[in-house]
Amino acid sequence: MGGLLYKNYVVVSGKLLVFGLLGLTILFLLLRLLLPGGDLVLAGEGYLADSMTDDAMTGFICDAGLACLLVGIEMVLIVVPLSAWTGSLLRADEKNQTRRMIKVLPFRKHAYIRSVYLFFGITYYVILSLMLFWTIIFNANAGENILQDAVSINGQMLCLFVSVPVIILAVELPIIITLGTKKGIMIKRLFLLALVLGAFAYLLFGDLSVWTGFDLYVLINWTETHQSLVVGLEVGMPVLALILYWLSYRLTCRLNENREVDFYD
Repeated sequence: MGGLLYKNYVVVSGKLLVFGLLGLTILFLLLRLLLPGGDLVLAGEGYLADSMTDDAMTGFICDAGLACLLVGIEMVLIVVPLSAWTGSLLRADEKNQTRRMIKVLPFRKHAYIRSVYLFFGITYYVILSLMLFWTIIFNANAGENILQDAVSINGQMLCLFVSVPVIILAVELPIIITLGTKKGIMIKRLFLLALVLGAFAYLLFGDLSVWTGFDLYVLINWTETHQSLVVGLEVGMPVLALILYWLSYRLTCRLNENREVDFYD
């Protein structure tokens, strides 16, 4: 199992990614220490108070830049494994005939499927831990302003955000592993195309007035007003994602029952 996990690690250039993320973390930490945040004083209705100093405004701008960096990297880390790694990993295995090779090696049955699911599970656990660490770094030297509130809420909902790609993987992996990368990716692209067309149709014919006045203040106020719902989603979505991920693994094993052998039988 360790060998199969290491194989996946090599395919996605794991060593380069680890050193890159370590370098980004150190850079983010240094920027946070060198660029302290500033308190944003409001006079009401979103206007800045006259008593706000230039240093406070500069600190708020620093908070804005670091918050954008944090959210941008978070989106990349959540999307890239889902969008790029699923195809590249399994395509490399098909090219190298990994599953055929496993049949003559001392592996338990379904070791290959287990390694794929375990690799993505470990990946998103590491992403969740890393983004929580970045949130702590940001808040350690941030000013008392709306960006600190937004990043704190983002940190509280990271489990919810990470649950979404895990649920998508639970649907995607059985298709790609069973049907192959060509058919699996084609089905995935057709589904994404349907989503894009649906979003485009909504922009043309939907009621966009519901989004009038929506901004960061509205989102923060909504989360504070509906704390019980937010907490329920934070707890329920990860549990649902883990259950679906486990059921997806069992389904994939059942669909590929005759494609692997147990060396120890």
